[in-house]
Amino acid sequence: MFNLQSYLDSAYDEVEETASSEETVTTTAATEGDTSATTTSETTDDTSDTSNTTTTGTSDTSTVAAETSTSRSTGNRSLDALLGIQSSSSTSNDSFMTAMTHAGATTSTAPTSTNTVAATTDTTDTTDVTNIVEAVNSADYVYTGGNQAITDYESGDTIVLGTYPTDAAFIDGNFYLASGSGTLVIQNATNKIIEFEDADGNDFIQAYAATTPGLIDGRGYSGFEVLNGADSGADLIFAGSDGSSLYGGFGSVSDTLIGGAGTDIFVSGKYQGTDVIGGAQTKDIISVNDATLSDIVATNEQNGIIAVSFNNGNVIAVSSAQSVSAAFMLADGSAWRFNHATKSWQSA
Repeated sequence: MFNLQSYLDSAYDEVEETASSEETVTTTAATEGDTSATTTSETTDDTSDTSNTTTTGTSDTSTVAAETSTSRSTGNRSLDALLGIQSSSSTSNDSFMTAMTHAGATTSTAPTSTNTVAATTDTTDTTDVTNIVEAVNSADYVYTGGNQAITDYESGDTIVLGTYPTDAAFIDGNFYLASGSGTLVIQNATNKIIEFEDADGNDFIQAYAATTPGLIDGRGYSGFEVLNGADSGADLIFAGSDGSSLYGGFGSVSDTLIGGAGTDIFVSGKYQGTDVIGGAQTKDIISVNDATLSDIVATNEQNGIIAVSFNNGNVIAVSSAQSVSAAFMLADGSAWRFNHATKSWQSA
């Protein structure tokens, strides 16, 4: 019988004992001035020398609207579906905004910059002018809205964000950050640590998408994280302390996603293999963007472990220590939580 707790224990052991000997990547730090995909990182739990090979993605200058209309028969690839968001104007189903709010993320308006992505508005809070000016002067890019693209981003470059994000995702090798006034596209973004700061120079969002499977460890970061594993193999992904979106990658390979203290989004589904989710809390979100209730053929619960079986044979195994599970957000927009006491589903 599959024992999730034993599996998770071995996963932690793998991080502590063998991460340095595997081909892994961590997302907690970037060496200043490093334009390759090799990074050295230190977290509160372990120190690992890691490396990865950059695979340059195909340049894609299409709009988010065009990307959103594209889908695979075995799972959507749009921004909304990837993050379990049904509408950019929705508040009840907006998992990204929910997680960002719980992370306590805020931004101030940044001043005009002459970098590749230029701001167009002035500061409004004079008490923070000094901090804002220092943050902007030290940044590689500034983004305050509109449809913009960065074509020459290098791992670890800093982007000052002067607008509040409403969506974020990796699509076809590019990173998309949507705001109320437009979308920032970072082209050829895989295997690069993408760093966003707020207008005061604080950590805000960090993003990373791997093309080679292995470890992605976000535990040492103080902002919100978007962490994607590789499609080609099994990934072990750790969330940070302030909320993360964790996605093991498309396909039948099984991945392990470990939550943190913040509000996390676990992206999985019917076509994602037998994914294992650890550390899920009631406030978290499990985005099952390629299935509805009719695709679930069985739910087994024992000792806090929920095993959701789909009609194609794949399973999501969730370690849920609290009395009510995280919200499973399905493709039809419905959301459900598993009640451990009644061993039944209830509307979220």
